[in-house]
Amino acid sequence: MARSRQRLDGIPEQAWFDPYIVGFMVMLITLAARRAVNIADSQTLGAVQTEAWSQITSLRGDAIGEETLHLSASGHQAFEAGCRNAIAFDLALYGTSSAGVADGVSDNIDELELYPTGSPHSPGHRERILALWQLYFESHLHR
Repeated sequence: MARSRQRLDGIPEQAWFDPYIVGFMVMLITLAARRAVNIADSQTLGAVQTEAWSQITSLRGDAIGEETLHLSASGHQAFEAGCRNAIAFDLALYGTSSAGVADGVSDNIDELELYPTGSPHSPGHRERILALWQLYFESHLHR
């Protein structure tokens, strides 16, 4: 995130509330949390999402949970695309689904052909991951 902020000369506050960015970031946070610990209930996961989002964005996290629920319940297409692309990024980064979240959705993931192949230590893996980050995150930041 620090590199993106530096490369883009900052990230405007309103960008963090774009439906695509909300979906991408909240799903990526969810995947990271599930990789790190076994979170059994949705209330705890919501608290982790809110705190992580707040730390990443430097904004108060109290509105993001409600916004996430609204976008999810309404089936907002950009929000859903952000979620799919976070799953794609996670799969590219780790090579496996995190806690089964991606099971059954890989057919719908945008830009699937950009997945790095091989181990995270294979030549060019870092460059492909950075290219995916730019595609899935940075290119969706509206200035």
